[in-house]
Amino acid sequence: MTLLLAVCSGAWATVYATYAVSLESANDVTATNTDNFFTLNTGGGFNTKYTGTYGGKTYTAGLKINSSSSITFTTAVKSDITIVQSTASNGTNKFKLGGQSVAHTASGATITIGGTDVSYTMTENSTDKVKVFVFTDVPATNGLAITNDKETGLLYVKVELTEQNTNPTFNVSVPDNKLTLKSAPAPFTPTATGTFQLSGENLTAGTYNFTIPSVSGTLSVSPTQITIPEGGTLSSTTFTVSYTGPGTDVAATDVNITATIDEQVVTIPVNYRAMASLTSQTTVSGDIEWDWAKVSGSDRSSISSATVYANYDEFTFGEGFDASALVVKSSPNMLSNGAFRLGEISFTTSVAGTVTVTFANTSSSNKNRYITVKNDNTTQTGTVEADGTTKRTESFEVVAGEVTLGSDNSYLQLYKIEFVADNGKTDLTSFAFSGGTTTVTTETTDDFVAPTLTAMAGEDNVTSTIASNVTYASNNTDVATVDASTGVVTLTGTAGTATITATLAGNDTYKDNTASYTITVEEVAATGITAVTSKTWTFGASEWSGISSTKIVDNMEVITNTSITRSSAAAKTFDDGSSYSYYLNTKSNGIPQLHIKVVPYSKISVYTANGNGRTTTVKVGEKSESGDVLVSETGGNNNPKIVSCAYTEEEDGDIYIYNSSSSTGLYIYAVKVEPLPSVTLNTSGYGTFSYGSDVEIVGADAYTATLDVDNAKITCTKIADGKVPAGAGVLLYGEASAKAYLCPASSVAALSNNNLKGTTNASGETVEKGSNTYYVLSGDTFVTYNGDAFSANKAYFEVSSGTVLARNFSIVFEDESTGISASLMNSEKVNSEVYNLNGQRVMNPTKGLYIVNGRKVVIK
Repeated sequence: MTLLLAVCSGAWATVYATYAVSLESANDVTATNTDNFFTLNTGGGFNTKYTGTYGGKTYTAGLKINSSSSITFTTAVKSDITIVQSTASNGTNKFKLGGQSVAHTASGATITIGGTDVSYTMTENSTDKVKVFVFTDVPATNGLAITNDKETGLLYVKVELTEQNTNPTFNVSVPDNKLTLKSAPAPFTPTATGTFQLSGENLTAGTYNFTIPSVSGTLSVSPTQITIPEGGTLSSTTFTVSYTGPGTDVAATDVNITATIDEQVVTIPVNYRAMASLTSQTTVSGDIEWDWAKVSGSDRSSISSATVYANYDEFTFGEGFDASALVVKSSPNMLSNGAFRLGEISFTTSVAGTVTVTFANTSSSNKNRYITVKNDNTTQTGTVEADGTTKRTESFEVVAGEVTLGSDNSYLQLYKIEFVADNGKTDLTSFAFSGGTTTVTTETTDDFVAPTLTAMAGEDNVTSTIASNVTYASNNTDVATVDASTGVVTLTGTAGTATITATLAGNDTYKDNTASYTITVEEVAATGITAVTSKTWTFGASEWSGISSTKIVDNMEVITNTSITRSSAAAKTFDDGSSYSYYLNTKSNGIPQLHIKVVPYSKISVYTANGNGRTTTVKVGEKSESGDVLVSETGGNNNPKIVSCAYTEEEDGDIYIYNSSSSTGLYIYAVKVEPLPSVTLNTSGYGTFSYGSDVEIVGADAYTATLDVDNAKITCTKIADGKVPAGAGVLLYGEASAKAYLCPASSVAALSNNNLKGTTNASGETVEKGSNTYYVLSGDTFVTYNGDAFSANKAYFEVSSGTVLARNFSIVFEDESTGISASLMNSEKVNSEVYNLNGQRVMNPTKGLYIVNGRKVVIK
């Protein structure tokens, strides 16, 4: 038993004080001390991923320790420290104590704190999801901090003082390190107060008095004494300092309140200031403005009785608000929205001028309210208004003397008073723009012409005289900007309203003045149509019935100035096998009837029929007759007809379908949009092609080709209009790997001098070859073909079986317009001197026609 007691006595140190903080969550941080022992920097926040159980408490959101978080404390004596880390997340990451990274080892380790090696142990409980670190005999340290090595979470920190502190300590807590006491102008708030706290330990019991300096006015402390009880501990006692101004202005001054406890001097720095109100009103002799939006919230509370307002360097009712000339006569009430609930307010002016008042009626019943202005024994009444929300302005001419503003009811709120002195200046008889509200659309902004500003003094036009004193501004630069000096307006193209205001600053001759006009930019009505890639419109659904005005149905806009009817008939079958029974009966005096939007390289097909030879017209561009015609074809005898055309621009396009007649309907059974078929050229820029219908090639040149077997030469002739009849085989040439698009074509002539044969097969199947010898395109030449069948929609050469031919052929292009014959070569293969057609030598030829070794070649 004796041995056990000896062991226990050696292991258990005496604890003189314990401080702990439980980091449960942002709103539930608890500590076992009341002396602000721990300083928590919780910038990293509390996070629910850091959980665990310790000491019988389950934590749901521990403190995230990262670069924005820390826990700091100071020990005056040796201590033991316990730190509990959550292992629910980032449990393998380390934290730091005193700048030293704490290793996760259960066998015990040391870190250095204050030059002393401190041993610690780590115990992990995987069930409770915590690691508990215990540091023993940590030396006294000022500002010992727990910080992050990598992000982790902490749940609990405990500091046990294992030595007794016998040194006296005294702590002073003063907000912002100085008490600032500023009394408002008398008689509003002549007394200002502030507080500070004192705490300490190991002090000599007794009563100690404050030493309070003598100041202009009265400075006092409550309570007036410091009482240290037996035990020498003072726990966060709060003291109140008051300063009462003397009734006159006192400049800002710094003093110290002190107390001597034992041999320690406690100092509380104080800055005080007294302000007294003026006793007489300032007279206005020039321009002035009172804007209640400039009055700060704290100063508004001082406006509580009828008085002359005072202004001092450190106490103004907002910057630029000169209150020394203003008197509130009755019922003042400042509001939080920057307004003044008006009873009566007055100022005195030594000159005549104009008073402009900004106000609003806030009556919930929307009763009529109005401003009154009393001056020179007369009362002027502003416009009666009942709007309970809108600010507005009224202007009144006044003469020298007292000016009193009032209203018919206190619900009227005052926001601003402006006084502009006449000082003998001439008021213009007219300062105005030639027009008022101007309306344009987003498509006609370039046509906008600004109204003309004119200034008249009597019958004299003084516009040019005052021009240098006029400035322009726009209240909505998103819609319109204006040159401040010239008044030139630029519309941005954004829909909305902008008011352009011209302001005359005035000069020695003329008074200030303003004029304005409004520009309204309207958005062009959106069609709600988006570009389609592949779609077929038919008209069987009931939503196509009874269309009597412009309407969007299924992403197609039906445009009409007369009724378009939907009818049904016996089913009609068109060339592509489609069969439709419902149709739109359209007639429009040449006005577009149907509007769709398509993507680039689209085929548009209109399935139509009529009994009177009416013409179906398809246009692209604006909704007018000036659009580019894609196709215009006439049907007849009520026979089904597919009118097809191609749209080959690089951007989405608006397509309009017309009926040319104003008296006879055009029957439209369906409208179809689909991507144009295309051929992709090979990496040498070549391709062969044949198709089952007449087409026009877009994106590459089409050539007929004749085969000279004896000379192993293929001569190619360009098809001028790019049109290829059904079934014909042709050679295509263009940019490497580019696409050549196949557009519907009409009036296509037969090709001559063409040895290329097409492999056209309407079903897209392969075409079997015969027993002759065949040549197909490979790269930039033709080579023998040994396959069993040709691919559909290609072209080839055919020669008699047994004919001996060269391995491959040269390709020569003939230009019928110039008579030039040129072979094709790769630029990287040109080793001889190269000349252009003007006889000039070319060192680095690019694509084009050149002279090489005395013959013309096309270099690609």
